Amino acid sequence: MRYPVLAFTVLPLIGPSLAAQTLDRRIAAAPDGTVAMTFDARPGVCGDARTFIAEGWDTERGRIVYTSRGSTWINDDLQWRADCRPGPIRVVMHVRRGTIVDLRTYAGNREGGPPRAATELGHVSGLDAVAFLLHWAERARDENLREAMLAASIAEGVVIADRLSTMAQNKELQPAVRERALRLLVPAADREANHEALSVPRRIAADPNDVTAVRERAIRVLGDTDDGDEAIRSLYRRLGVHALRERAIRVIGEFGGDTNARWLEAIAANTDEPLDVRERAIRVLGDDLHEVAELRALYGRIEEPSLRERVVRISGEAGGRENEQWLQQIARDGAERRELRERAVRVLGEMGSADFVRDLYPDVDDPAIRERILRIVAEYGRADDVTWLRGVATDPSERSAIRDRAVRLLEATRMRSQDLAALYDDVDSRALRDRILRLLGERRDDAAIDKLITVARDDADASLRRRAMRILADSGHPRALEFLTRAVGGD
Repeated sequence: MRYPVLAFTVLPLIGPSLAAQTLDRRIAAAPDGTVAMTFDARPGVCGDARTFIAEGWDTERGRIVYTSRGSTWINDDLQWRADCRPGPIRVVMHVRRGTIVDLRTYAGNREGGPPRAATELGHVSGLDAVAFLLHWAERARDENLREAMLAASIAEGVVIADRLSTMAQNKELQPAVRERALRLLVPAADREANHEALSVPRRIAADPNDVTAVRERAIRVLGDTDDGDEAIRSLYRRLGVHALRERAIRVIGEFGGDTNARWLEAIAANTDEPLDVRERAIRVLGDDLHEVAELRALYGRIEEPSLRERVVRISGEAGGRENEQWLQQIARDGAERRELRERAVRVLGEMGSADFVRDLYPDVDDPAIRERILRIVAEYGRADDVTWLRGVATDPSERSAIRDRAVRLLEATRMRSQDLAALYDDVDSRALRDRILRLLGERRDDAAIDKLITVARDDADASLRRRAMRILADSGHPRALEFLTRAVGGD
């Protein structure tokens, strides 16, 4: 993202001027309470004098970049544009015992703006205000830091890129201060045509002795420069830290283009790279650059299951017939690792390929994959899916654990109690019948109670009769209690 260059007369900012030091003393001498000063805003800055500040209207896209309390967003609401009015910058500070404890920035001429402060310093020069703000920001923290730096960045006619460069490179400052200086550096250097300042993020990113958080911010800032992708690619091998390499990959993805895509593919395929870095390259290729066909081609060149699984998931998220057919090949491939086949089956289920998943079942021998297929089919829960699950549950040649899973999944499809009772008669396994009795006991409706009574009275298996009796006793159902009373009384 490059920022528009605005033409205006500039005043150099080397360090805190004598007037700025006087401003510092005036603020320190103010009584406890609010202290305010105003200064001119640079062209393109507007605000509603209360909640937001805009740093420029993008006439080509018809939208504006707003900043409020340190956050930035894009808005194309015409009402917001109407509310955003040019006007001076107003900085309101809360002073306690000569120290600023809070600072807020406002812009725009509008009624209902911030109230008058207890101490009004009046209109000051932008040069003095910015020198003071940047000097104070070196010691500020959190929101106060963001507000002070924002105010300094939108003052009229002040050259601040060199000052920001110095702050960004000063390792004695807090990392948060340096990061904020880096964030403001590129737009300031663009406005001021300061090409030397634009080299600062690259130097910081390349410095192995610098703080990781600051180096990461420098990499992100390079993404705002025209040739930032070239700089990042050339720096990559010197980054070392995994987090920095991942950040570099993400920024490269934002640039896009064939050259960057091929570079990312090489990272993803490189076995000398850490797995988390390679996975990030794969995610960027798929999620940001939509190079899904290239990822499918890359699949055969990578051996690590976690990376292959990521390609499978990305292919499913991308959708489309080609991805679906490719995933079906993975699911069918008996030579593929079980966890990858299972993931492919899960993804196919999410894509709506329930019929394929069902048809795949006879060709799969792995219990985990078979169970996954059962769960997918149950989630669809169509009439033919329920019939198919019933067939698995009643198949005497199927594994007991799989049949048990099918029964439990049938119950989860909200099969009617009458149908569940009928299933009891169709299965030939004592364990499955016991499972069905317990499921009927959880329902406790009339049809379930009827079946439990029938089993308790007539079933040839004594253990199942006892199970039904216990479930009836626990149910509290009036008909169950009536049956048990008669049975105990010998009626």
